[in-house]
Amino acid sequence: MITVADLKAGLERVAAYTAGFSDELCRADGELGDGDLGITVANGFAEAARIDLPADFGLALLEVAKAFQRVSSSSYGTLIATGFMSAARELKGTDSLDPARIPALVGGGGMR
Repeated sequence: MITVADLKAGLERVAAYTAGFSDELCRADGELGDGDLGITVANGFAEAARIDLPADFGLALLEVAKAFQRVSSSSYGTLIATGFMSAARELKGTDSLDPARIPALVGGGGMR
């Protein structure tokens, strides 16, 4: 089972990793779009890694979504936040996540 503490540790690792690739992502995005993808990803995960998460897994994911919304006005930031909100709705009231549920949560379908 993945706990909120695991989620927090994962967010910190992703934030550290994406910070090093921000420029590369921006360059790649600039070839197809407006060139802000690296900033969105790095800033969003950095903000999410800084916040205190509640013990409820669903509410923790909702706080992650809010973190992305606070620091990103890009369309990709909105998509990431929406994904976290969808998963938050499915996991509200739980204190952990069974990894077997991740594919359905990423797909937005939950596992009702």
